[in-house]
Amino acid sequence: MQTLKWWHVVFSGVPLLLVLVVLLSAEDPAHGGGAVIALALVPASWFAFGRRSFQSRAVGVTFFVVLLVLLATAISFSPNTAILQALAFPFAWTFSRTRREVMVTNVLVAVAVGTGFFLAFGQEATSVPLILLTMGFSFALSMAIGFWISSVEIHSAERGRLLEELTAAQAQLAVLHRDAGATFERERMARELHDTLAQSLTGIVMLVQSARRDADVGDLERVRGRLELLEESARESLVETRTLVAAGVPVAVDGGIVPALRRLAARFERETGVTVEVDADTALPALARDREVVLLRCSQESLANVRKHAHASTVRIALREHDGEVTLTVRDDGVGIARHSGVGFGLPGMRDRLGLVGGSLDVASNASGTVLTMTMPGGATVASVASEAAPAAEPSRQEAS
Repeated sequence: MQTLKWWHVVFSGVPLLLVLVVLLSAEDPAHGGGAVIALALVPASWFAFGRRSFQSRAVGVTFFVVLLVLLATAISFSPNTAILQALAFPFAWTFSRTRREVMVTNVLVAVAVGTGFFLAFGQEATSVPLILLTMGFSFALSMAIGFWISSVEIHSAERGRLLEELTAAQAQLAVLHRDAGATFERERMARELHDTLAQSLTGIVMLVQSARRDADVGDLERVRGRLELLEESARESLVETRTLVAAGVPVAVDGGIVPALRRLAARFERETGVTVEVDADTALPALARDREVVLLRCSQESLANVRKHAHASTVRIALREHDGEVTLTVRDDGVGIARHSGVGFGLPGMRDRLGLVGGSLDVASNASGTVLTMTMPGGATVASVASEAAPAAEPSRQEAS
């Protein structure tokens, strides 16, 4: 309560009200006049120098002493003016800087009140216990109310500090969320570029190499076939690029996952000459769209690994469903993972995709081939991974690897 305007109000209003009380209740004009003078000096002292008590320690001490003297004087002339302690005790609390000072200043106010009562009734022996009781009660009530208000202020300050910390934490969390979103988007784009354009470009490079070998031996018919495939792959890569830029077209698995896998296998055979068998459960129930997307992308990545590393002659893709769990197995008769080096986005990307739908990837490899086993629940997910999967606008692109 160090706002001066409120102190101006109380140091003017309280003494004025007490002056009216004294004038209306005084039986002895001399005593009444003495109380009125003491009360009038309270606001006079405040406006003269007391209002600077919170800026100057010396001024504050001086005004506090004057206030105590005027309090005791006013009570000695008219005990009804003891109400002035309701002004002195709050000033003592506000003026004090430490708990020790609070105790001392409150004791001094209580002593001033007791001194005024003693000067008014001291000649009566029976009044001493009552005066001491009044002093003790006034002191105890001031301390109780003061400490309660102080505790409320402390708790309010603590809540304000916690609120500031919470606001700062929320702002930091928002920044982290934005950073995490940007990081996830970069990872997603890297995965989608690897799963789509990188695979398409790898196929184009291998077709060019095959066409060059056919040209070297003069097999123009095979060269024409390779060029047709090159043109088709380049056109589909252009569509894929435009779709990635648009980043809004979802993956379409026309007719379900089984026909999409068969188209993927047929395309892979045409491009590489590797035999691909698709063994799908005819009783396979309809899968959620997000799971079909994951299965198709994992199949594409598995065949891309076969193309780049396995040197296989046969690949077998098996799709099964048992007790609500879907299993996709891609088995090749190549050289195995241990025969090539380098870590890319392939297997980690597949694990990430499967993890989004609660699935897992198991890899078994030796010199006679590699088996990739992908399992996942067969139901729908809470959040579709279609938005995370690489978009491909054309159905024909789904079987490209």
